[in-house]
Amino acid sequence: MKNLKNNVDLLKNTYRDKKDRIVFFAGAGASIPLGLISWKELLIEMDEKFKTKINIDDYINEFGYPATASAIYDKINNREEYLNFLCKKFDIKYTKSRFNSTTKSIVNNFNTILTTNFDSSFERAFMDNNYVLEKIIHKKINFKTQYLPKFDIGEIFTNDATIIYLHGSKDSKKFILRKEEYQAFYCTNYDKDPSELEDFLKEIFKNFSVIFFGFSFDDLDFNKYYEKILTKEFDQRRAIFVNMFSEPYPIELPTHFVFIPEEELKYTLSEVEINNYIKKDNNIDWERIFEKINNNEYRFSKFFLNIIEQNSIERELKKKLILKYEMLKDNYSKYQYFKKINMKIIPFSKEKISEVENIFNSLSPVVYIEGEVGSKEQYEST
Repeated sequence: MKNLKNNVDLLKNTYRDKKDRIVFFAGAGASIPLGLISWKELLIEMDEKFKTKINIDDYINEFGYPATASAIYDKINNREEYLNFLCKKFDIKYTKSRFNSTTKSIVNNFNTILTTNFDSSFERAFMDNNYVLEKIIHKKINFKTQYLPKFDIGEIFTNDATIIYLHGSKDSKKFILRKEEYQAFYCTNYDKDPSELEDFLKEIFKNFSVIFFGFSFDDLDFNKYYEKILTKEFDQRRAIFVNMFSEPYPIELPTHFVFIPEEELKYTLSEVEINNYIKKDNNIDWERIFEKINNNEYRFSKFFLNIIEQNSIERELKKKLILKYEMLKDNYSKYQYFKKINMKIIPFSKEKISEVENIFNSLSPVVYIEGEVGSKEQYEST
């Protein structure tokens, strides 16, 4: 909790001192509560819709999300139908809400919003603010949109609010979803010259404090490029300068923050969890399966997979143990990734999302009179 408070204080100080050098970065976690679907759910529904008969879970596990999308696309063999399907899935007029209180707390406090999402919920939230402002003080917010691949970093320095669709959007009918699309726009990951997207992201990451929210860092191409800019490339430039001039490198990278659910950072087991497993089967050598870290924290031993393969463990229990092992391993990798790139972590509980909204709202004195959510009935004509 101390680290949480320290990082929240650091965020507030950064916002106060460098507000014009802060951008907000929204991932799918900002849109899913509105009724939009996750990447995996999208692939499952696409497979069902077009009857491509691909085992989605197995394909994702072996080849990843983009390659799975490519496999489905190849079997559809009709680009127009594919695009129409995606456009409908990311059209917020089909969701339970156009925006919510979290969306509003973001647009109320951040002038520049970068997103890998395809929906227009942030635009709708800005429209709602304009509806209120025009009604009360006959004034509105100017906001602009930028779409892949045409990005203009100069617009961030204007007084206008800007929403930047990094991976495409429903309105532009462009989507970075398939493996081929990732290879076309994260080119340097594949030993090619940088794309417009990479050039733009590089300038953002090196010159602005970025606040990530709803972005799980499960996008391997994005992660690789992000790490390359913040560590490898920066360290190379610093080493060259220090070696040449024998003095400290005068450039510092801006601080980046991530709001992330607590469960995505959990990589140990509690004593209560261990005892619950033991109750299911007392005949297993649990001491060899789990390794004690301290008084109330355990982790799976490095021999875990070999042990459960060699022991006669009930099938359902074995499945649960392997799933838990894989989840904690992934969480630990994510935590180590954040440490490596010096990301300032602000964990939160999904059940207490209002605490995140309160942090956002504490950054700026701006307050808008607003509805709780943007229902389907609101602004039907807009």
